[in-house]
Amino acid sequence: MAIEMKKKVLGICLGAQMISEVLGGSVFPNREKEIGWHGFHRTQEYHAWLAKIPEKFTSFAWHGDTFTLPDGAQHLIYSEACENQAFAYGEHVLGLQFHLESTTDCIQQMLANWPHELRDAPFIQTTSLIREGIDHCEQSKMLLWGILDQIALAA
Repeated sequence: MAIEMKKKVLGICLGAQMISEVLGGSVFPNREKEIGWHGFHRTQEYHAWLAKIPEKFTSFAWHGDTFTLPDGAQHLIYSEACENQAFAYGEHVLGLQFHLESTTDCIQQMLANWPHELRDAPFIQTTSLIREGIDHCEQSKMLLWGILDQIALAA
């Protein structure tokens, strides 16, 4: 309904997956789980809401699923572990698979509540590595604020 009414929509992680599905895409298990601080890369596609996002950056991820891009969506960001990390649908919808909104407290809660997820796998970091990267939260917050500023400017 909100998408049809051209309301501004930002979906993060499960939210991005839900948007993809609502628009005709599919959600399914990714070939690898991605947990921890990872490198993300912009594609050559342009979307105004990502105008302040650098070509390469580090952010937090905690997911095992991914999604297909709905017809008409722009592929905006990818990582080594997961091809579809961000997409836009028109000028008013953005889906992000990664977690720019993560705070130190949020990450500490994830580590405390889901330690069983941290198994030995190529894109799953240890508790120690995740805690070492916690300083990335500040940069992630600034990137998120940049997106939110762009959304507000589009109003």
